[in-house]
Amino acid sequence: MAIVVAIYKKGNKKDPSNYRPISLIDIVAKIYVRYLLNRIETWVEENNILTEEQGFRQGRSTIDNCFVLNHLIAKYAYKRRPLFSAFIDLTAAFDLVNRDV
Repeated sequence: MAIVVAIYKKGNKKDPSNYRPISLIDIVAKIYVRYLLNRIETWVEENNILTEEQGFRQGRSTIDNCFVLNHLIAKYAYKRRPLFSAFIDLTAAFDLVNRDV
């Protein structure tokens, strides 16, 4: 269990979107969460889940995806073919999750 506290970021203090949630959990819960995280990370790596995902993975960086994108841009420019890409910003996406479900 955790206590969720809203921490002010910047801007108008009356605007709820200028706050971010922080979960305060006790040390036993932190140890348990770390244990679960290690198990999940191991399972994901062993089963090749999310092979394209680079962020927040040990030994990987989002810079790797920048190199891949740069390579694709050069390749498609050389072939004189169109290249389409989409960039999706999931910043604060989980703040919008309906927790009553």
